[in-house]
Amino acid sequence: MLRADRAENVIAKLEHGERVSQAEIADALFVPPASLSETERAQLIRKLEQARELDEQGWWDYTWDPVIAQNFQVQERKAKRVIRDLETNQPVSWSDIAEAMQVPDNP
Repeated sequence: MLRADRAENVIAKLEHGERVSQAEIADALFVPPASLSETERAQLIRKLEQARELDEQGWWDYTWDPVIAQNFQVQERKAKRVIRDLETNQPVSWSDIAEAMQVPDNP
């Protein structure tokens, strides 16, 4: 409930044109995984696994270019971390989830 109150407070400030710090926004975006149903959590994990697989494939496609390959490798690690946290009911922010779902562009 405290998290919901923080989110509502940030929304109200933004709607009224007040300045909101990045820390306040990050805190408002934080949602403990307990707020997700088991079905929602499983769907989210499936989507993250798909993104992780694309990251892995991108790494294999660009092993000859270390910079591009590293981008895919970093994204894969992010996805693995978020998946692990969701599977073990650890707190995860929506921004971390969104970031983990990103797949680098294939040049």
